Amino acid sequence: MKQDRTPFLGPFLVAMIATCGEEAPEAPFTVRDSAGIRIIENREPTWGEGEEWQIHPEPALELGTVEGGGPFELYGVADAVRLGDSSVVVINGGSGELRCFGPEGTFLWSVGNMGEGPGEFLVPVWLQRMGGDTVAAYDFRLWRVSVVDGSGNFLGSYQVPHELDGQRVAAIGLFSDGSVLLQADAGIRSQGKYRDTLNIFRFTEDRGVVASLGRFPGWEEFFWSQGNTRGLADHPFGLGSFPIAHGDRFVLGINDEFSFADYTKDGALRRVVRREHTNLPVTPEDVVRYRERQLEIAMEFWEPLFPHITFPQVMPAYKRLLVDTEGAVWVEEYRRLGPVNTNIHVVHWGHGNHRVPIPSNRRLPAAPAWQREYLQPPGA
Repeated sequence: MKQDRTPFLGPFLVAMIATCGEEAPEAPFTVRDSAGIRIIENREPTWGEGEEWQIHPEPALELGTVEGGGPFELYGVADAVRLGDSSVVVINGGSGELRCFGPEGTFLWSVGNMGEGPGEFLVPVWLQRMGGDTVAAYDFRLWRVSVVDGSGNFLGSYQVPHELDGQRVAAIGLFSDGSVLLQADAGIRSQGKYRDTLNIFRFTEDRGVVASLGRFPGWEEFFWSQGNTRGLADHPFGLGSFPIAHGDRFVLGINDEFSFADYTKDGALRRVVRREHTNLPVTPEDVVRYRERQLEIAMEFWEPLFPHITFPQVMPAYKRLLVDTEGAVWVEEYRRLGPVNTNIHVVHWGHGNHRVPIPSNRRLPAAPAWQREYLQPPGA
């Protein structure tokens, strides 16, 4: 039983910002070049206490209903993206549709249904806005990218590889030229805790796989097999990797430490951003809470696994990494289980980092275009 890695942002986000302006001597960061690669070291948030962005107390738009049927009853929502006029396109996975709602929540159009034909979906998992209001949707089961315009007209689709050199492949995003960022892992399972290697590729419809963009550490997982019983899951408090395509580059975060790297779409390293950070220790109380939560979710799966799992001494540095439409990187601090606030750090392509507090009862959606709409200056 694999856990869902859909990138929702929990209670606290930190904004780490890296731009190309001149370094200010008094700034709480340092910038240096190493063999043509810019290294940015952040010591503390640029904003002081009380200067942080805040989550707006009232939502600008609410979608969905628990009863009544029709287009407003949503099920299996996998992703959402905002268009230029503030309309919102939502993946309704339960019906295999893309549904569009206007800025005030009015239903505008839908496209698709369950199936394998043109314009149909089986397991659509992400949306990405392309040029104008054209939207691309990736179907994990069909290994296919489908494209619709801002009026809901189906424009076509193209296949992406599902295997490369014996490795499992998944599409994880699009570059500005329409090429696809792919990730692959060998899928070699060893008993107990292991960390597979993540291979990153770029694929274009007309030329196929262009090149490997590099090999990086993947996710820590746990595999257990005994007789006819076997299980595969993300390892408790396990380390992981976050590759994201944006414009003509991709960002890669590996959460062993609080840092991420910026690469060209051809795989050349351009920039590394780090922040001073001490990973949280895993306490006995954390272990108890983790066990209780997982057993409540799926006791039959987790109960035979726990006797074989050794919990790590520290947690990862962060839990999520996203890139918004303006190129800022949003990094969610790892936090303890329970109803506590967390921080999101936002890093622009300049210097410094900003901390944004997110209340424990709020979650920012994965769609990056929404994130700034949820924020307001202090006292606004």
